[in-house]
Amino acid sequence: MNNVPLDILDEKRRIALAIRSAVGKVKGVSLVQRPMVGASYPYNLDVPGVWVHGPDAKGRYGVIVSIIVSGMRISEAANKLRSEIWGELDRRGYAGHVTSIDIRVEDLIMAV
Repeated sequence: MNNVPLDILDEKRRIALAIRSAVGKVKGVSLVQRPMVGASYPYNLDVPGVWVHGPDAKGRYGVIVSIIVSGMRISEAANKLRSEIWGELDRRGYAGHVTSIDIRVEDLIMAV
């Protein structure tokens, strides 16, 4: 990470912050920090649970979002969240900078 240009780090941070904002708009969904194995840039320290990787040769990024879900079906939560994320990225002018959004739902172990 020492040789990564500041503009790339700033863009990754801004994308991650947009995603955090989108997650906050979906009731029952929370980000959860999950380190990515083998990743040189495992997650944005400002936004645990969001990993913005790239850029590719065209300057675009991929995003992995780790969440937990409560109070709704996982598929419903993922679809709502994906829609909200793309909307937020579009509002902030970053939709064209992102190629993919992968949503990973963490398993919850509940003691009853």
